[in-house]
Amino acid sequence: TGSTNTGARILHAAADSMIPTTVELGGKSPQLFFPSICDADDALFDKAVDGEVLFALNQGEVCTCNARLLVHEDVYEKSMERVVKRAEAINVGDPLDPSTMMGAQVSQAQHERIINYINIGTAEGAKVLTGGAVNDVVAGDFYIKPTIPSGANDMR
Repeated sequence: TGSTNTGARILHAAADSMIPTTVELGGKSPQLFFPSICDADDALFDKAVDGEVLFALNQGEVCTCNARLLVHEDVYEKSMERVVKRAEAINVGDPLDPSTMMGAQVSQAQHERIINYINIGTAEGAKVLTGGAVNDVVAGDFYIKPTIPSGANDMR
């Protein structure tokens, strides 16, 4: 959406017309993973894991996609093992191929921005659980493997 002022104007106009609206104002869209989600290895747990890898849909170009995952330490290993496995199953490739789940970044500038964020994270001590590398699916395009870094809450 852009700025807070823009979001407020949109929400005011939507409220006047009773239109349900969601705006994203530059937040980091965290998802929380509590121990209760892991109480049973069931469809709910699978759905939560699917939700954790939504960041990779549309190459991460959806403002409301999660940008951070906050996992309770009691279930970190169990949940992240499943999340990493699911992320690694994402088929990166030509968007015209029906089996493709994630295409290239929109531009070289965006590609470089993402690689830079990955490099900043690792320089600050993040461990890359999966991805973190350029994926040359089609030569000359801007593919990046779905990447999941793990780090402390004080990291950028």
